[in-house]
Amino acid sequence: MFHERYSSHEAGKNYSLDQEAQDIMDNREEEFIHAINEALTNGTPTPMNKTTDLIYQVALAIHVLSTTISALLEKTKPVYNTSIPADCITKATTLIEYAEGQKDVMMSVSSAFPVNFSHVIFDAYKI
Repeated sequence: MFHERYSSHEAGKNYSLDQEAQDIMDNREEEFIHAINEALTNGTPTPMNKTTDLIYQVALAIHVLSTTISALLEKTKPVYNTSIPADCITKATTLIEYAEGQKDVMMSVSSAFPVNFSHVIFDAYKI
């Protein structure tokens, strides 16, 4: 399934956001710019994150995967709309914000209890 999807996109497809999705991302970017300007005005560190870029990437993955799975369940050939809908942006935002929250939890735990968690992560992948 994944090889078939990759090969169908290998030649290159251009995806864009539908208008509602674009409005959501425009508002998000305006809020981020406002936060940066406020930090600069107050002399505090500016917010630095890649959340917006990640949302675009995850939304595309959700869109393609959702289309593929729906077509498989319906036993039809997937037809990929190159317009990413707002619900994919919303789902991607939820996922990325959850992951960011988990990262913050890990950072606060690791600073309170300096422990090397790398062995836990690497041991989990041993076969």
